[in-house]
Amino acid sequence: MPLPTNAARSRLQRRHDPRPLHVQIADQLRELILTGEWPPHHRLPPEHELSELLGVARGTLKRGLRTLADEGMLVQVQGRGTFVTSGALRRTVEHDRLSLAEALQMHGMSFSTSVQAHDQVEAQPPIAEHLTLAPGLNVFRLARVRHADDVPVAYFVNYVRTDLCPDFTNEELTHKSLYALIEAACGKRVATGRRRLEARAADADLAELLETPVGTALQYFEQVTYLEDGRPVEYSEVWIRSDRVKLQFIVGEQSPLGTG
Repeated sequence: MPLPTNAARSRLQRRHDPRPLHVQIADQLRELILTGEWPPHHRLPPEHELSELLGVARGTLKRGLRTLADEGMLVQVQGRGTFVTSGALRRTVEHDRLSLAEALQMHGMSFSTSVQAHDQVEAQPPIAEHLTLAPGLNVFRLARVRHADDVPVAYFVNYVRTDLCPDFTNEELTHKSLYALIEAACGKRVATGRRRLEARAADADLAELLETPVGTALQYFEQVTYLEDGRPVEYSEVWIRSDRVKLQFIVGEQSPLGTG
């Protein structure tokens, strides 16, 4: 079964890509899933056939497949093969892919954003891994506080790939959604994200930024955001005051509240 893409061209592109080969393979397969070329419940070719089509060793392919399985995009069934999961493809449209700024607007609340930090830094190993970057490459780091009705409600630290996006001005970051800026810069839609949530207590720095007592329970999440072609473009860490903002997630075809 041939891949629904130009495998020869993909191999040529990989020769000039400094990232680990298994990361590139995961990106290539993720794109097939996110674009719908491999729809939910699609059965992948056997590993020996797929590795031959991609021109990589089976061990490299296995690492790429494991990455997508960890992301919930693939499931491996003993004796049957590897399948695209039913929840791997998220069909999103503009009105249901909300950033926090857009959600506040919809609820009639005024909002403002203050930029705390805006620079380029070397992507540390965990961030480089999330963004599938080679070690040592730089990313844009953006630290912002979002206010709703003049009350600080959220603190964002975003890391954006410099090879996909130009730098943004503080004026843009103050008045526009980060998702909108990324989409305009990349010419591609922000399509999906992978998120991990937990509760965390506010330390002294966060308490000062969010004007809340030290030890206050905050909603915390980490997220990797992907473009419609499957490439990760942004990694974020977000702390939200749970006494001011309640997050509601819709499980199914709609995407959850965003971080822009």
